Amino acid sequence: MTRCCESVCFINGTFPPEIHGGAENYIINTAKELQSRGIEVCVITTKKLDRLSDTKVESSTVKEIPVFRFAPPNIASRSTFPERPLYQKAIWRLIDATNPYSYYQVSKLLDTLKPDLVHTNNLMGISSLVTRAIRESGSDHLHTLHDYSLLCPTGSPRTNVEKEAVRTISNSDPVVDAFTKFQKLLAVSPDIVTAPSNHVISEHKKRGLFDQTPTHRVQLGVAKTKDPVKTESLNHRVLYVGRITERKGLDVLLEASKSMESVHFDICGTGPYEDCVKNIAKSIDNVVYHGYVKDGKLQRLRSKADLAVVPSLWMENSPLTIYESFARGIPVVASDIGGIPELIEHGETGALFEPGDSNSLVDTLNEMLDKDKISRMSSNVLTWADNHTIESHVDQLIPLYNRALE
Repeated sequence: MTRCCESVCFINGTFPPEIHGGAENYIINTAKELQSRGIEVCVITTKKLDRLSDTKVESSTVKEIPVFRFAPPNIASRSTFPERPLYQKAIWRLIDATNPYSYYQVSKLLDTLKPDLVHTNNLMGISSLVTRAIRESGSDHLHTLHDYSLLCPTGSPRTNVEKEAVRTISNSDPVVDAFTKFQKLLAVSPDIVTAPSNHVISEHKKRGLFDQTPTHRVQLGVAKTKDPVKTESLNHRVLYVGRITERKGLDVLLEASKSMESVHFDICGTGPYEDCVKNIAKSIDNVVYHGYVKDGKLQRLRSKADLAVVPSLWMENSPLTIYESFARGIPVVASDIGGIPELIEHGETGALFEPGDSNSLVDTLNEMLDKDKISRMSSNVLTWADNHTIESHVDQLIPLYNRALE
């Protein structure tokens, strides 16, 4: 008789309010949908280590989801280690990957919670050793790949590809090779692996991770919109929404904007590269950097945008900002890199351009900024979004949960 999953424990290195990114949003949205179907959920995560008492487990709720947090002893927390010098980052990453305290606390929590299934996400910050705690607890285990943090200490491997900043994974990169072998020694393979792109699954399998584990592409889900963008006329506006980091390709976008004076560019988001973006944007008349924006303002900006842009320089997995743009009826122009081409059909739901090439971005934007094309693509992306809701995502996820239990 097939068992049905009745309780799920999510594990992630961080959780709001510590960090509120793609993986964290994914857990919240998935957990809420599971709750609506009568499945019990909880989250195990970390918090900042400000005092010794922070190492103890603290329970709370986030959006009515039970959350259990503890601070693993280390030289910094997950949210602050990127600000440290390189040698300290290396020390932090080594301690993080092999942290016995994380293993100990997760073991205790799983013994108490006794979930049917553990759904791990980003393990950076909570240690790869927790996979051993999961195996020993007797719970079944599904892992979702959100990035490359099992292959590279930074989560976004780097080598020279035409432009120095473009990220990819080199087959001969000694750092990647050594780190991958290290992770294979530490981590225990889950019962099932999912990812929103075939690309990220392929990159892990090429390096010997999960080569004996069932893997499935399960694309993300997005909330349906009640207010799609109207396309009666062109506004000649392009919108960027995302983290403000160098790997996101903001330099390429800003350079392209200089050649498109008749097009207005809005940039929304925060991150370590924001001071640089803010200063450059001040010198370009057709660019406005908004920083962090609340949902109301973001929706107003989306209502004016003809196109969204994702100019990433690294191998993105499956950017949620593309899903969110589609749900508002906004086609997307994005870098032809990583898992992005699995989301965008050129000329139908947006367009792809050469990553790192501002001239290619200019040409592609000019090609797509056409009233008839925008109108047709807007209709296409709304249909796409209707088929990629959080409900449809969980419809695919639950059978995999039940399969893991078998």
